[in-house]
This record gives sequence, C-alpha cells and structure tokens, in this order.
Amino acid sequence: MIGRRGLFVAPRSEAAFAPSEGNIADSGLVFPTSSQRLILGTGFAVLLAVSAASIALDVKSRSDAAWISHTQEVTNKITDLRLLFRLAESAARGYLLTGDQYFAEDYRLSLDRSHPR
Repeated sequence: MIGRRGLFVAPRSEAAFAPSEGNIADSGLVFPTSSQRLILGTGFAVLLAVSAASIALDVKSRSDAAWISHTQEVTNKITDLRLLFRLAESAARGYLLTGDQYFAEDYRLSLDRSHPR
C-alpha cells in the first residue's frame, strides 16, 4: 500500500503499486482530462441550479404563508362583522316588537362597533 499514486488507477495495476520517487513529473499524478472537467462543470452547474430553485421555492413559500395569514385575518374580521350585524338585526326586531329603548340602544351599539376604527 505504500507508494500508491493517483485516485483513478485500475485496481491491482502496476501503476498503483510502483515505488514512489521524489520527482513530481515522474510521480504518475493523474490530472483531470477535458471530459472530466466537463463532467465536473456540469455537476457544479446542476448544483447551482438546484440551489437557486431551492432558494426561489423558499421565498415563494414564505410569501404564500404571509398571504394565508392575511386571508385568515380578513376572514376573522368578516366573521366578527357578521356577528355584529346579526346582533343589530336582532336588536332592531326586539325594538320593533316591544318598543323597549333597551333594544334601540343595543342596536346603536352594534352599529357603532361595526364601523371601522
């Protein structure tokens, strides 16, 4: 195992077990060929594309979450407004049936609370 050189050497080949010398030119280092550089560049480009898509999807997800939160707030306000209108309607019917001022005040309070602040 002493003296192995290079990563892309066939198993049990003579080049893998040749004695190591001090000269780099004679050391048998294997440099990437143009096809290996092309594969490496393509892999790096795919990695960048996947990273960019991941970031874009994260931004989109956060934006969608903000819109969902806004929609829920609006829905809750509309539900509260419907309740106030039902209270006002009920108070108006109570006043028309009985003529009691309590229902008239309740009607006015419900309408006042339903106006935007």
